[in-house]
Amino acid sequence: MQELTVLSVIIRFILESAFVFLFFRCLPDRERPFPYLAYLAFVIVIPLFFPMGENFFIRGTFSRFFIRTLSVFLYLLAAKKRKLIDIIYFSMLFSLCMTACHNIFLMPGLSELRNGSHLLLKDPIANMVLIRAVEYLIVGPILYIVWLLIKPAEIKDIGPARLFICVGLSIIEIYVKDTLFMNINYGSRGSESVLFTLIILLSTFAVLVLMEYYFSEQQAESRAEAARLEMEYQYEAVKAQMRSDERIRSINHDMKNHLAAIMALSSDPKRQIAYIEDLTGYIEESTYRPETGNELLDGLLAQKLQRAADMSVKMNLCIDMRDVDFIEDMDLCMIFSNAIDNGIEAASKVEDKERR
Repeated sequence: MQELTVLSVIIRFILESAFVFLFFRCLPDRERPFPYLAYLAFVIVIPLFFPMGENFFIRGTFSRFFIRTLSVFLYLLAAKKRKLIDIIYFSMLFSLCMTACHNIFLMPGLSELRNGSHLLLKDPIANMVLIRAVEYLIVGPILYIVWLLIKPAEIKDIGPARLFICVGLSIIEIYVKDTLFMNINYGSRGSESVLFTLIILLSTFAVLVLMEYYFSEQQAESRAEAARLEMEYQYEAVKAQMRSDERIRSINHDMKNHLAAIMALSSDPKRQIAYIEDLTGYIEESTYRPETGNELLDGLLAQKLQRAADMSVKMNLCIDMRDVDFIEDMDLCMIFSNAIDNGIEAASKVEDKERR
């Protein structure tokens, strides 16, 4: 009997570990994985596959969910290159899916088959291997369908909303598992347990799929809007550069005239200096091109500089964004765009143009 238990533990451990690898194979790997975390993940998950005592079912449901989540979390943290909140979400997501799938085998009929009460084969070892094969042949396709529908590799920008929904679904599945355990302990074999379990299972996966579909659509719209704004900023930057080039060509064409005018004003030094200052300012305005270290922001600032110049508003820029990588480009542009637009609008209300 002990050999049978050990063999069952080994089979379940290998199969569930394979499911973890396959479910998250699409996520990018770390350049330098942390093997000790991966080893710890495997050690932690082993107790999941040992049979629990009769009085440990209800108290152990949450514990087993937590152990599986922690194990997957450590594996992802060790091997995959994703943000911490992403790893937390994926760990809970996998545990939720596995709990929902295993709840199927706590329904009347399947529960007796899974714990070996009904022998399909005379040889106990062969019977146990067959039961485990049937169990994971059912779990595997369900996980694969969920994987296809939610597309883990395409899940980006995971926020509190996803985690909140996942926690809620996990609580429901844990409650269902406790209820099914109680039915088994008290000898309930009603068909309502089957219907209840299947409805909860389908509802859980439906909510997961619809949630990911909703958030993916939202993110697709955001990316499309970001791409449109980026093209707009780049277009404005090109127009600003073209205007600058045109001014430079105009200055070069008229340079002889400007030099002649400066020489003619040699008898009036004040007017000569004023003329030179105006010409210098015009040249600087025509040749200035923002260089912040962020091309998208450069395009936006070029657009805002031209708008300010058209409204006789002076702008001084001192911006270095080369090491700023914790803010998305579009968020950065939104911040600067709103601030500069407010400044230009306020300055344009000043009647004296020299004070703008």
